[in-house]
Order: sequence, then structure tokens, then C-alpha cells
Amino acid sequence: MKERLLRNWDLKLLAVLFSIILWLIVVNIDDPVKSVDFAGINVQILNSDVLAQKGKVYEVLDDSDVITVTVSGRRSVIEDISKENISAVADLASLKEGENALEIKVSSNKYASDIDGITSSVENVILNIEDLKKIQKSISVDVVGQVAEGYILGDLNTNLNQVVIEGPESIVSTISTARAELNVSGVTANVSASAPIILYDENGNEVDTSRLTLNIKTVSITQEVLVTKYVVVSAESSGEPAEGYALTGDITVSPEMILIAGKKGAIDAVNSVIIPGTELDVTDLKSSLKATVDVSNFLSDNVEVVDENGSKVNVTVGIQKETFTNAIFSRNDITISGDTTGYDVEVVTDGTYLKDSGNVLKFYGLSDELAELNETGLAMDINMDDFKTGKGWDKLYPGTYWVVPVFNVPEGVHLNEDYKLQIKITTHKE
Repeated sequence: MKERLLRNWDLKLLAVLFSIILWLIVVNIDDPVKSVDFAGINVQILNSDVLAQKGKVYEVLDDSDVITVTVSGRRSVIEDISKENISAVADLASLKEGENALEIKVSSNKYASDIDGITSSVENVILNIEDLKKIQKSISVDVVGQVAEGYILGDLNTNLNQVVIEGPESIVSTISTARAELNVSGVTANVSASAPIILYDENGNEVDTSRLTLNIKTVSITQEVLVTKYVVVSAESSGEPAEGYALTGDITVSPEMILIAGKKGAIDAVNSVIIPGTELDVTDLKSSLKATVDVSNFLSDNVEVVDENGSKVNVTVGIQKETFTNAIFSRNDITISGDTTGYDVEVVTDGTYLKDSGNVLKFYGLSDELAELNETGLAMDINMDDFKTGKGWDKLYPGTYWVVPVFNVPEGVHLNEDYKLQIKITTHKE
């Protein structure tokens, strides 16, 4: 039996080897080995907080965290694996001081033991590592556009005025300003809006914030819009100039009109601005008073001056030296008015009748006023009703009395001393 088994052993061994080779050929023809590339695999960075704890921040360079993974194995295995089964990781915890290359490890969560090989197109994720920097910036608001005609911008308020920015030092160091923008084109009422915060470098270029962290992304803005109106400014004076001087009656204000602004109800209530006499005291002055007055002091708190020339006006109160003129009058220039029923009233002086002509009084005033007096002539009136009231009488009583006549002269013309006339009251005889 043994001899029969050993007979032609070399042929039998050859047959066995042929059978194995034939089996391998059949198997490879039915389920061959193949390789498949899975492109666009994102490398997951593990333990990213390791650098943050050291005050560092990283940036992946040249998209080295997006790789192609090649998987090799039997077709029956490979064809049942998809991109979703492939993972790639790089652990920051393994990074040594001074290094910037992070080893990539790839794997499949399916048929891991049946895969002949799995490799990455690149071995490392390349990093740029730098210091983490934090700054705080004031938020300014850029108001763009023009409000409607007849309106002006008032106070602007924001809910927050500071933003905290954190990120790579190379980017954060370029930030110059933090701004938000509000458009007010054509508006006629208060505007409220939420606006994004935009960062700019010193050249006015917008800073990319994709690698920055901001504690707030937007700011709430409220812009007050006020009604405007032009109003006339006038002035009054107080006191009396020095003896021998008089007010000309001219008070000039420059500019005569100013632009004010406020809420509609407040503006509608203002039709003019009057500078009170307490601001322009001419007591004992011998020349015109010139003053600069801030008219905002005479407006309510909810109305403001927005004139391009400011809130101050120049005021001149005219004062001139007085001159005098001699006014000649006669008895015919004096009238007796009021109720004199039953009585005769005559003008006398020291018991004698006043002369018909040639009586002279010296009147003082400004030259223009005195010229007017000379043109119109002097007239006086004695009102008997006023005379009785002054005496406390209900009727007239005969006798001789001193009275102060009322002079019909231009305003500002005056005597420098009291002037009295005598009147004589007698019972009227039929």
C-alpha cells in the first residue's frame, strides 16, 4: 500500500500544486483585488483646545486637511465601502513644541479586517500656529444718506458700544476700527435698526472675520430725527442811558433768523425767540450797546439751535446823545378837554392870562425826534376829567389851580424839568 502511495509522487505533487494554482486563478477571476480612491475626505482635528489652553491658535495651510484616501482589497469588499465609511483624524495632543506637521491617520468603519490596505494621499496636516490675541474696540456708527427736507438728525444711541474680538494675532493686530452703518435716506421719523458690526484696518479695508470670534455680531441703533424751522430773533432792553443820552428805538439783531430743531410739537410752539431786556441793560451808557447773546438760553430744553452759524447772535441797542430845541407855543396851542358843564376854565399864569404868543419851552431828545416836533408844532392838553380824579372830586369847584399839561410831542421828546400851568375855574354865567 505504501508503495502504491509513493509511486509517481512527483506527478501527484505537481497535480496538487496545479490544483492550488487553478483555485487561485478561479478565485481572482471571480473576486479580484482592486484599489479605490475616495477624494475630498476632511481630516478631523482632535483636541483643538490643547493649543487654546496655551494661548495659541492654528490655521490649516494649503488645504492639507482635505485628502484623498486609497483603499485596497477584494472587489466584493471594496465595492461595499463608501466615502462615508472613511475617516481621517489628526490629534493636536500629539504635536510637539516647535512642530507644525500633524500626522494623519485614516481608517474605515466597515470591513476594517478585510481591507488589504488604506492610505492617505498626504501624511500630515500642515499648520500655521501663532499667538491668540484679544482686544476691545469701541463701535462707531456711520450714518449714510440724507433725511427728508425740513428734517435733521438728532441724538444717536446704541444698545452696546464695545465689541470684544479674539483671534490670531496676525489678523487681530490689523484691526483699526469697528463700525456699523445706518441708512437714513428720505426718513421723516426716528429710525431703529439692527446693523452688523464690520471691522476695518487702518487703510479702511474690511477685515475678514472668518477666523475671528466676536462677542456680539450686531448692534441695535436708534437715530432721532427732528423737525427744523426758521424763526425770527428779536430783543428788548432794560434801564435808561446816562443823563443827556437816549435810546434811538433801534435794536438790531444779526442774523435776524435762526434755524431750530426739535420734535414737531415742541417746534410748532415756537414762532420767535425774544432776548429779554435783562440781557441788554443800558443803564448809564453813553453809546450804543453791542453784545453777543446765545439764544439757546431762551429756548426750552426740547428745542435746539442747529443753524450753520451757531446759536449766538449780535445785538446792537442804539443810544445817542440828546440835543434840545426851543418850542414856541401860545394859549391857542392848549386845549381844555373833559366835562366842564356849568363852569368856565381859563389858562392863566400868576393870575394873568397866558400870552397868545412868544411862550418858549426847551425840549430835549434825539435830533430826528426834535425835527419832527419842529415840523408839527407844540400842542398841550388839560383833561378836566383827569384833574377831578386827581383831586378826588365828583365835580368842579371854582378857584385857581396848578396843573401839569399833557404834551402832544413825538415819543422820546421830553422836558428836563416839570412844567405846570395855572387854570382858573369860574361858574359859567348865562
